[in-house]
Amino acid sequence: MIYEPQGVFIAPKLVEIVKEVLPDVEPEQAYRQIIEAFSRDDSKLLVFEKDDEVQAFILATEEEFEGEPIAFIQLCACRAVKNEKWVVQEMFSRLRKWGASRNLDYVYTVVHRNPRPFMRKYKFKFHGTVLRRATKNV
Repeated sequence: MIYEPQGVFIAPKLVEIVKEVLPDVEPEQAYRQIIEAFSRDDSKLLVFEKDDEVQAFILATEEEFEGEPIAFIQLCACRAVKNEKWVVQEMFSRLRKWGASRNLDYVYTVVHRNPRPFMRKYKFKFHGTVLRRATKNV
């Protein structure tokens, strides 16, 4: 079942899936992002549970990028869900509808792997690049 949680009680469950499938994301940072999203009225959190266990979630917030209002996916994690391949597709569909209802032009996300499968499966288009540089020991 895909649903929108109504309270922060879900945060520890989401952090567990982040630890499992997103090893590059600090759990404390993920927890703060999730908690912050609950305090914003311009965020969307979708969760998929099966057998009382979180299997996937998407957390997006309303932002501005290059002068356009957008939905930015802050966190997205999905365990391998056997026989439930429709889940992520449905979550993206609901996220797009939410964005359209708020007059947001696009949904943006950053992937830490090859973007091609993501683009093929979920119809994203490549838009520029993201570069990162340390601020210490420059």
